[in-house]
Amino acid sequence: MINILNRTYYLKAAIVINCILFGVNCRAQTYSSGDFVKIPIPVAEGNKWLEYNQSALIPFEVSTVNGQLKISKWKYISTDVYRMPEGMFLAVDEGEFGGGLYYKPDDSTKTRFYIDGKPTSTNENLTYYRLVLKDKNIPAQTAGKYLSVCGGHVKKFFVYRDSLYFIEGIDHMGFDSGALCKLECKGDSFKVVELLTFEDAPHAICVYGDKILIATFRNFYVIENWHKELMFDHIFWYGFNPNSIAVDKDEKVYVGMFGFYTKIDLKKRIMELYKYDK
Repeated sequence: MINILNRTYYLKAAIVINCILFGVNCRAQTYSSGDFVKIPIPVAEGNKWLEYNQSALIPFEVSTVNGQLKISKWKYISTDVYRMPEGMFLAVDEGEFGGGLYYKPDDSTKTRFYIDGKPTSTNENLTYYRLVLKDKNIPAQTAGKYLSVCGGHVKKFFVYRDSLYFIEGIDHMGFDSGALCKLECKGDSFKVVELLTFEDAPHAICVYGDKILIATFRNFYVIENWHKELMFDHIFWYGFNPNSIAVDKDEKVYVGMFGFYTKIDLKKRIMELYKYDK
């Protein structure tokens, strides 16, 4: 089974890389719910699951506009950026090729910082990352010195109750774990506090009111008051790489992924699956 998943992963990765390297517009095209058909959720690693795993090649991203579901083609971006008054944080996730959390000051002459109370300096150059330089998500030049804040595979920043957080993790070749961390910033001092850990890597996150919704490699969690509740486990979507979460005006939750999207009723704990049918 690992070989099948790896073949599918690399096939999908190749499509994504083609979109990046050859300038294909992967985000312009949108879809309607009429392009999808509701189907029974396949048994994980069953015959239908294997069929879908090898044929689901289009990655669908979900979002909401005026409370209505919007479906579009998703584009993989290996970085995320969060601007600060005097610099920027850069999250990097290059899978097996590395990653981490970095800070680049706007003032290049400022080189001395503190991480967890220990003095350190800017000494990391990001030009060795293969895809970072092609990533249009970065609003500043990647050349120059960065401060390495922490290692790991940092995927996404988010703000919750006026504080800055991020998710990190990796699922590759037997490694599958992740965490939710708080990033504390005070002047030239930074501190990373691990708040929650996961048995598999977080892939997508959405803040909805006081709740944090997280889709991991094979599970779905709701976090409220820093209590982690597992809503669905061992979900069929591992191997389909969930990439986005959205909540509509009726409080229905959607998760986008390769070939499908799901609709979730959190109150009833019901999940419905919709397959691209064009």
